[in-house]
Amino acid sequence: MFQGNLSDLGKLLMQGSFSVWTDHKKGHNKVKDLARFKPMQRHLFLYDKMLLFCKKREETADGHEKSPSYSFKHSLKMSAVGITENVRGDSKKFEVWYNGREEVYIIQVCPSGNSKQKQTALPSN
Repeated sequence: MFQGNLSDLGKLLMQGSFSVWTDHKKGHNKVKDLARFKPMQRHLFLYDKMLLFCKKREETADGHEKSPSYSFKHSLKMSAVGITENVRGDSKKFEVWYNGREEVYIIQVCPSGNSKQKQTALPSN
């Protein structure tokens, strides 16, 4: 659960569904290294001050589709985030890195999501 008030994060700039691969520079072990090759499906919310990673949960009740809900997974303060637009020659992916590349997230728009161009309009710090 997100600990805080969403209104303190500033304006919601954009949101969307993404495939996310992670690469953490500290504390490597074989299990973590193998796990990063399989993408996680995450819904990202980009606010002025923070990027939130959430898992989308769509539940149905009595045959009626409920509106989606989100389970908070992780957040990054925008003041410590950097971006690389082209990842290893793949124009469909971009990289978000945190704390001087201590944490790296390779992000790709899900096929049903919006175009990369719309999603990579991160504010400059």
